[in-house]
Amino acid sequence: MGRFHGLDACRAAAMMLGLFFHGAISFIRTPIPWAIRDRSTHFGVDVFVWVCHTFRMPVFFLLAGYFGRLVYEKLGPAGFLRHRVKRILVPFVATLIPLMPSLHFLWQW
Repeated sequence: MGRFHGLDACRAAAMMLGLFFHGAISFIRTPIPWAIRDRSTHFGVDVFVWVCHTFRMPVFFLLAGYFGRLVYEKLGPAGFLRHRVKRILVPFVATLIPLMPSLHFLWQW
């Protein structure tokens, strides 16, 4: 089975939208716990952030479920578990140790 280029493009577009989403959070008027608050705010940024947040994460979950099912069908239960551990758990644990103290320090600063 080949790649699904349209779905890959959809995932890439959602990731790019995530960059704009996270960059815009500091400019919203709605008070939320965020590390950086800018004095220049605009209601249009609030609309952009909340509309993006409404559909961007469900798109990620839908695509993850679809591609996860394909991997499960291809590799079986044991292969799927090995694949997830290698692709998700190992990088998560490897980056958790150095990132958590530095993120805590930066958030407090």
